[in-house]
Amino acid sequence: MKMIPAISIIIGMIMGSFLHLVALRRSRGISIISPSSHCFNCKRILKPFSLIPVFSYIIQKGKCRYCGEEIGIGSFFAEIIMPLSYICLYFKFGLSAKLFMMIYLVSVLYIMSITDILEKNIFDIDLVFLFIAAFIYLIYAYFYKFFDMRIGIIQLFLFGLYFIVKRLEKPPLAEGDILVYIALLTFLNIFEGILFIFSSFWIAAIVLIALIKMKSLESDKIPFIPFIAISFFLVILLGEDILKFMGWL
Repeated sequence: MKMIPAISIIIGMIMGSFLHLVALRRSRGISIISPSSHCFNCKRILKPFSLIPVFSYIIQKGKCRYCGEEIGIGSFFAEIIMPLSYICLYFKFGLSAKLFMMIYLVSVLYIMSITDILEKNIFDIDLVFLFIAAFIYLIYAYFYKFFDMRIGIIQLFLFGLYFIVKRLEKPPLAEGDILVYIALLTFLNIFEGILFIFSSFWIAAIVLIALIKMKSLESDKIPFIPFIAISFFLVILLGEDILKFMGWL
């Protein structure tokens, strides 16, 4: 059991590299299977020593060893943030079915976040992955009688909102974002769900105000999935403590 945190870190680094690669390749219209890992600039196939998570980026100073082109810090960021996420989830849930479910959700949300940042769009396949997990969890929760029906009511309301927003020419929120909310609410109780929704908008507001202050806002179409992902992660980790502090529990 003492080895599990170390294993979580190693798996997290490998998964971070893979998940970021999937998002990048999809945004460029490249298959995630072939060709082998290569420099997007010079097209040279990368050797194994150029594919070691974290260490290869540091040793190569963030550049391709063949052409010297900047690799970009995104992959390095993923190789740091994903193992940290996995280890936090392990200490929260222990070695359990819920741990693997949350790792799955966080991984899908990472891909969706990068895709939304790069493409300002959500891939249908990612929504399918989320709803498959939500459906499995819903069946489990139903049989063990711990699904909060009040969450179901909020989900029905959001489904109605989805069809309304879908008809608008300039919706204030993308319909895909609403579907992500619906899927993720399945894993929360009513108080966590309310905190999740509101905190995602608070985080977005803080970041947008900061970007406006720094004059770094380049588009009027803001990728919202990263804010949803961050909020969900914080709620599943710290939701109970936050709610107790607020006096909701």
